[in-house]
Amino acid sequence: MYHNIIFDFDGTLVDTFSLIVVLYERLQGSFDLPDLTEEDWQTLRTKSMKQIIKEYHFPWYKIPFFVKKAQQELHTMIDQLKFNPGMQELVQTLHQQDFSFGIVTSNSEENVKQFLAQYPEMDEIFNFIYASKSLFGKDKTLKKVMKKFNLNPQQTMYIGDEVKDVKVCQKIGLPIIAVDWGMNDKQSLKDAGADFVVSQAEDIFKLVCN
Repeated sequence: MYHNIIFDFDGTLVDTFSLIVVLYERLQGSFDLPDLTEEDWQTLRTKSMKQIIKEYHFPWYKIPFFVKKAQQELHTMIDQLKFNPGMQELVQTLHQQDFSFGIVTSNSEENVKQFLAQYPEMDEIFNFIYASKSLFGKDKTLKKVMKKFNLNPQQTMYIGDEVKDVKVCQKIGLPIIAVDWGMNDKQSLKDAGADFVVSQAEDIFKLVCN
């Protein structure tokens, strides 16, 4: 039985994909990044972040600067973000059943808090919000959170939307439910070895309450 649930933010709890496309097109000139067609964006859903960076020739040294700038731009667009279908209701329902919640994200803590502030009924549900210091540093952040809050991996579930999330959880021995409505598609998440892959929020409820 699971008692603790740690959520990813972008793509998992909240629909950020459309804004990511907008932000990329807005910033690509400043960072001299390649043009991406609509077909390219769909292809990206089948690839890991490292594959994307390599195959589309994104300069590694520019990634941290691009991510930081994108987070700053997103901060001005928070009011355009919405919970993914069923996720707000899922969290509220599980909260009533005494589940403990946290968020570990590659976004900024400030952006997450600003978003939640729009939902007073949700603002106090999450016990912690931690932002990974780098795009590929989520494993260190998760280990820090697990230790600080004394979370038992056998009673804790991570919920994310990327192949990267799956690999991080495998690395630290944390089970993961991967959602297929975010960055990566269902087959990619299955191939990466996610413990569970779901297509609806209600599927998460069934798994964690089993």
